[in-house]
Amino acid sequence: MAREEMDPLELEAELEMLAKRMERLRVLFEQYFQGIERVPPYSLQKDVVRIFHRLTQLRIRSTTLKFKLQGLVQRFSAHRAYWSRSMREMEEGKHPKQLARNERLRRRQAASDLGVDDTDDVIEMTDAEENAAAEFMAMLGESVRPKPSTSESSDAPVKRSADEIRGVAADDLTERANRLKALRDRLARQGAVPAPPLASAPPEKPPVDTARQVYERLVETKKRLGERVDHLTYENVREGMEKQAARTREKLGCREVEFDVVIKDGKTLLKPIPR
Repeated sequence: MAREEMDPLELEAELEMLAKRMERLRVLFEQYFQGIERVPPYSLQKDVVRIFHRLTQLRIRSTTLKFKLQGLVQRFSAHRAYWSRSMREMEEGKHPKQLARNERLRRRQAASDLGVDDTDDVIEMTDAEENAAAEFMAMLGESVRPKPSTSESSDAPVKRSADEIRGVAADDLTERANRLKALRDRLARQGAVPAPPLASAPPEKPPVDTARQVYERLVETKKRLGERVDHLTYENVREGMEKQAARTREKLGCREVEFDVVIKDGKTLLKPIPR
């Protein structure tokens, strides 16, 4: 029995449509493996198999079209082998994307127990700060909505920490004291006024454990709102702060990363703020 022939232009259009269906099928399978789609696209796969069966029964005279069809057949065979292997791994709970999704769920639950979040309705954040907070939440497995990365406007308000403001004031006072001392020395040499004795430098203050202060504020706020605090320890809160501070400094090039305790939707949250 002679095999059916098809017009070359019509066959070329069929092959183009088949290639698009295969790509759509590949995307749907990947979305299923990632947990986006709830069921595998078996219906579309059957349609693609039926089209392949019909086209391979044709008598194709064009070498180019024959080679193109063979290429699609080989690609589809490789995809089917990968899909079958992935489906077996999904059933056994060993698929890499399934394991990664379970790990994200576990980390999200752990972050929820720590009361960590990336946004609040009280403190305004720049795009860079929101992206840093998003990085923190991604590390802990939280669902975040970072803003698109854009360059900050030149007329945006500059936020300065209390330490920076105190540092500027201290520098100004130091400069004035040095100028006054130089003036007194010059007058003393001229015999106008006696030089006063030099004051001893004030003793250095011991370093402040800011992580401990943040932890205590976090626990105090949670208790005030009636939230659980038995699962919180100073060590795990400090470790999370140190990891996020290092990641934020590496990505944004900032010198310091501060943390603040905020309240959003009646829940106490810990928020990183790059400086």
